[in-house]
Amino acid sequence: MLLATVGVMLVVAAAIATVIVTRRSSNASPRASPLKARSAGIDLVEVLNGTFSTFSFNGTWISDSEFLFRSSENGLNIFHVDTQTTEELLSKELMNKWRPFKYSLSPSRKYLLVAHDVQKLFRYSYLARHTVLNLETGKSSALAPVKVRFEQPPLLFATWAPTKDALAFVSHNDLYYATGPDLETMYRITDTGQIGSIFNAIPDWVYEEEILSSNSALWFSPDSRRIAFATFNDSRPGRDNPVVDLWVVDLAKLITGGADTVTRLAPPTSLAAIDHYFTAVGWATPDKVSVIWMNRHQTVNTISICAASNGRCQDDLVHESPDHAWNDMYTAPKFDSVDGETYLVIIPTPQKGKGNFKHIALRNSTDKSLTPLTTGTYEVTEILSWDQKNHIVYFTAAPSGKPGHRHFYYVGDLNHNKKQQAYCVTCGFKNDFSEECNYNAADVSEDNTYYVLTCNGPGIPQVTIHSAADHARLLLLEDNQEVRERLLDRSLPLEKRLEIDIEGGFKAQVSMKLPPDYNPTRFQSYPMLVYVYGGPGSQLVSDRFRIDWGDYLASERGIIYTSIDGRGSGYAGDKLLHSLYYGLGTAEVDDQLAVTAALQKSFQFIDSSRTAIWGWSYGGYVTASALSRDFNNVFKCGISVAPVTSWVYYDTVYTERYMGLPTLDDNFDAYNSSDITRNVSNFRNKDFFLIHGTADDNVHYQQSMMLSRALELEDILFRSQSYPDENHGLAGVKKHHYHSMEDFLDHCYNNV
Repeated sequence: MLLATVGVMLVVAAAIATVIVTRRSSNASPRASPLKARSAGIDLVEVLNGTFSTFSFNGTWISDSEFLFRSSENGLNIFHVDTQTTEELLSKELMNKWRPFKYSLSPSRKYLLVAHDVQKLFRYSYLARHTVLNLETGKSSALAPVKVRFEQPPLLFATWAPTKDALAFVSHNDLYYATGPDLETMYRITDTGQIGSIFNAIPDWVYEEEILSSNSALWFSPDSRRIAFATFNDSRPGRDNPVVDLWVVDLAKLITGGADTVTRLAPPTSLAAIDHYFTAVGWATPDKVSVIWMNRHQTVNTISICAASNGRCQDDLVHESPDHAWNDMYTAPKFDSVDGETYLVIIPTPQKGKGNFKHIALRNSTDKSLTPLTTGTYEVTEILSWDQKNHIVYFTAAPSGKPGHRHFYYVGDLNHNKKQQAYCVTCGFKNDFSEECNYNAADVSEDNTYYVLTCNGPGIPQVTIHSAADHARLLLLEDNQEVRERLLDRSLPLEKRLEIDIEGGFKAQVSMKLPPDYNPTRFQSYPMLVYVYGGPGSQLVSDRFRIDWGDYLASERGIIYTSIDGRGSGYAGDKLLHSLYYGLGTAEVDDQLAVTAALQKSFQFIDSSRTAIWGWSYGGYVTASALSRDFNNVFKCGISVAPVTSWVYYDTVYTERYMGLPTLDDNFDAYNSSDITRNVSNFRNKDFFLIHGTADDNVHYQQSMMLSRALELEDILFRSQSYPDENHGLAGVKKHHYHSMEDFLDHCYNNV
């Protein structure tokens, strides 16, 4: 998976050319406050140090009315919503002693599992020592496959069983089970693990990065009697995908030494003999496992329901992309907890000639019906909870025509006493400073009595607790007042939001951050930097609050900072999203060029001779692609950070999802035409800065070296910066990285 900032909108009286200006009211946020003529802007050090980072909800619901959270003083506590009281679980002194990277409370609440002394591996995975703390006695026990006599070994993953104080954990790529918190009795479930080649109950790199988005590949049954887990065999040579198998272990048989302890879950017969993936695993009931399978082209999903006792699976729902493009089904269905015969899925649903939008549907496995619960030209992003007692489904969605917003909704299921449309709970909500809450997140309690609501923007985030029955606010948890006070006297960028017509009848979403001294009545031109990502399903223009490099450049350096979401971007329907299918490096690049040119033509305050583009990861690819095809000199220069340069060098899961296979009978020509290393001649007319870390496990350093070689062979001068031993995020060299980019922009803008 290859790697938006919010502020007050400038109100423009009329649309210019094809530009439609979205209007916003001026709210009492720092960005809306009158700016002092000589007040400071945003400093780069403040951005890199997270000075304006905000607190969010860090709690985990442990019952219907209690959540576990870490206080600002660093103590670990339980908050009781009913009484609005706090119970200390672990003092800040003990938290400071153990310095846990992660922690989880046992079902009995007598023990705490802490992961500490962490060594980060990839995006989600890490090695860490795991210790069980007895909260009553203060005793600690090292979690390990054998008794620890000397140094405690690190583990790859560990978790409590859901209903009893037992543990599953992974050591050296093998799965173990501890029957109790005393760690006296251990069982080794697998013995095939090999570092780097065979992975049990943890994903290999590509599943971690592209499919599961997790460091875990095990799933306890709801009653703790079984564990489903995956095995990945990456030892097979050649270009074939790794072999993956799914298993269920019966823990009672494991303990008694009975036969058939581990049962394999077979893939559908249509996939068994060809390359395939699984994308999600869940438990329908304590005795039934659900698995979502997918073909290698990722166009067809099959939901299977398997008997945990014998591994026999039935294909319940086969879904092929209605647009003949890729499918996005990576979350296990939400099942009826009683019979496991009905479940909720998010699935593309046609909307009266407007194309397909992702909506919630209810599947009945008995009569094979699939009934939409939501409809309309908006996009459901997540099913939060299914209140089966009251027949209500809670979810979040991007509303129609506003892909950069997120709202909290509910809708009745088929047994609800009223047939109703989805109801938007947060539409029209405002925070305590009368700022609109346009970008929201919600976390619903275990039995759907309460929810925590986070208003993430456009103003400074605020966190509150609400009653689900009437949505009444019960308590303010966080208002981030310190960040608000830090920003009060700052000269902040002014943000202009636009919609611009693009090819295909679509509209690009545009954000322009203008320097604080911008005055529409005074002629003054500014250099502009376009920040691009552009990958399928991505979004840069949203109402989520954030202070980033663009705020520094606009407020302190007088640079317009612009982002453009064009074709291929997410949350506005599948027609827009699937514009890139079988054609990465085409529409998303064309839109950056066309929209930037339209902005230059429409607004005299943009200096078209000093316009640059930059991006990271996929954005680095779009940056380089744009420069290679910019024959009208829209951009003077560009910065590509850790870019893909040829899709044949990127991982199969991500690339083939959007491009198919690089074979003569599939999409060979598109792989070649999208290869930047084959199209470098136009770089001769550009200033180009190429940046990459040598230890990048995501977009390999090879990608930049291949582009460097192509440029060198054409005798094209460019600037290059390699960071030894840095991975994709370049976290260890942030200051040098951003100072280097700023220096390059100075050269670009001043050398006109």
